Amino acid sequence: PQVLFLDEPTQGLDPQNRSSIGRHIRRLRDEEGITLLLTTHYMEEAEALADRVGIIDHGQLVVEGRPGDLVRQMGADVVTLTGAGDAASLVAAIGALAYVTRVSEHVADGAVRVQVGVDDGERRLAALIAAVAATGFHVTQVNVNRPSLGDVFLAYTGEELRDG
Repeated sequence: PQVLFLDEPTQGLDPQNRSSIGRHIRRLRDEEGITLLLTTHYMEEAEALADRVGIIDHGQLVVEGRPGDLVRQMGADVVTLTGAGDAASLVAAIGALAYVTRVSEHVADGAVRVQVGVDDGERRLAALIAAVAATGFHVTQVNVNRPSLGDVFLAYTGEELRDG
């Protein structure tokens, strides 16, 4: 076929078979020139296999683009701040910092989680924490990670549990 639709082709498979299916999908795309439309809940799979991705939330397309471009929009690193306090002041204060590329806020289980895209998480962490402290927000946990397509997904859809 010229176009092949695959609905979660690796759902429930062990790592060896997921890898084998991935190789086969790449071969169909690269060697056979087949256009593939792939649905998956595995963000690492989408990041590895897709030329373009679309993230759907509550039946609506919320963002679409090349996986690498979407990840780069998160910033070089993602600093996740978890805590309590005035999240609006926090988001405004850190969003104004020159090295911050993106800020998103989510509330889950009574805790506020703010994801901050920065150009260099390890180098900027002390200044970022100082800016947070000036807002009166109480930080209980800090994580610094290189972003992934999973981070993009969570930034656009939130982290709360869903029914089905």
